[in-house]
Amino acid sequence: MLDTVRATMPEFDLHIRNGSVIDGSGTLAFRADVAVRDGRIAAVGAIEGEAAREIDATGLTVAPGFIDVHAHDDDAVMSTSMDFKLMQGVTTDIVGNCGAGMAPRDPARPPMPGVNVVLGASHEGEWQTFGEYMDAVDRADLAVNVGCFIPHGAVRYFALGMERREPDEAELARMQDAVAEGMAAGALGLSTGLIYPPGAFARTDEIIALAKVAAEHGGVYMTHMRDEGTRLLEAIEEAVRIAREAGLPLEISHHKAAGRANWGKTEQSIALIEKEREAGVDINFDAYPYTAGSTILAAMARRPEAGPENVIVSSVRDKPEFEGKTLTQIAEMLGAAPDEAAQRVLEADPSAV
Repeated sequence: MLDTVRATMPEFDLHIRNGSVIDGSGTLAFRADVAVRDGRIAAVGAIEGEAAREIDATGLTVAPGFIDVHAHDDDAVMSTSMDFKLMQGVTTDIVGNCGAGMAPRDPARPPMPGVNVVLGASHEGEWQTFGEYMDAVDRADLAVNVGCFIPHGAVRYFALGMERREPDEAELARMQDAVAEGMAAGALGLSTGLIYPPGAFARTDEIIALAKVAAEHGGVYMTHMRDEGTRLLEAIEEAVRIAREAGLPLEISHHKAAGRANWGKTEQSIALIEKEREAGVDINFDAYPYTAGSTILAAMARRPEAGPENVIVSSVRDKPEFEGKTLTQIAEMLGAAPDEAAQRVLEADPSAV
């Protein structure tokens, strides 16, 4: 009786036929079928056998789910259906980037300035340690796979607040303990955002000391570098020094040469990266597939290399008249210079984007 039942059951749960397969290995697309059983790919190629569901993918591309290695969805993965990522094919989201994150946190301190804007945090939750935040992620009804980096900015704020100085011995030890706790809980590594306070206040030696802790647990160093414009090459050299001295792989986030005066500098930066790879540093980078970036206005006001005519203000609380306009246009509206216009927008909303 069991043999009869087994014989009548479909061999596969899903059979995708006649698609153009891009398998993520770097090879060219090829025509093939893909069969799925028990939530896993069971076969790729010319496949025979029945399936509970079949999809004719003629004229379509079949690919694995995309991994978004640079996301700021620390809250969204828990509080939304993540349709804005799933509809783009993203099935794995990496959060905790740019040194910004939702843990660790000291309940005695107010929320870190700007974090709600970057992360869209709708709630703070009950967690304090990074491990408790990861537990909250685990308990959530997740729509995508999630990997977490320990955010250096949050770690520094946890120990020093927004103070612009080096940590003392006890404060550094507290930061190292916070990184160790997060890594033991399953974090992927340490991230920095070295243009954003309070991470921007850290010297290289501080980051090396924390990266060494991540390295002990097999972690990666992910960095929004200290400069992506005039001092791009120096910023890469700092990132490489951190990775080399701490002994862990390096991932440079959203690699670019920002500002018209720096266009073309990526030829030098990529050559430098390749040189360091040949010297034994495990270094990679990711990049935008478009010629733009997005950050808080406060960061752009401090680093105006993009030019006011190229900075589009997208979100200003209670000031919709500024939204969708360039800083040049806002300056004309206010009858002020672009620098002053940026400051007046920030006075209206310090978290403007």
